[in-house]
Amino acid sequence: MSQQMSAFRNIAIINESLYSLHNNYTMPAQTPTITTFQPSATSSPEPSAKCLACMATTATDNIPAICRNRGRAEEPCGIYRISHVYWQDALRIIDPDDLLAQDYGRCVVDDQCAERIVRSYVQRYGGKDCNGDGRIECRDHVGLHMRGPGGCHRQEPLGSLVERRLEGCLKYSGIT
Repeated sequence: MSQQMSAFRNIAIINESLYSLHNNYTMPAQTPTITTFQPSATSSPEPSAKCLACMATTATDNIPAICRNRGRAEEPCGIYRISHVYWQDALRIIDPDDLLAQDYGRCVVDDQCAERIVRSYVQRYGGKDCNGDGRIECRDHVGLHMRGPGGCHRQEPLGSLVERRLEGCLKYSGIT
């Protein structure tokens, strides 16, 4: 990107020089304007402890889903209902020395290890405004967790039971 900016700057200098030569006029120096995105004070790139609790409540009502392998890929399990694919995605940015995290069946049923997986997943795919309100909040983290980055982007609904769990938890936790 910096090479592109440098190329544009060089073109601007050449154009300015040609203009000056042609018109015997020197253009006044202009200060470049760079616009950056600043998340609002209410945006949260990482789920808080309260939000993580709501993620578990939304996924399983805090009742651990039992891990079963019935001849197919691992079913989502633990209090966060972490699937094998979700775990693999999150594992890409987990410390390779975290031996518990490296073991899907043991990690997803251990609340603290599962929390590290969820945090890593949100870190990897986070920064998404799943509900289109211009802010990144707990509701967006839950949408990303439950639907993945594609479902979040398409703003797929969570379903009535899951939505009720989420709304109840957000209200109870004082999260807007």
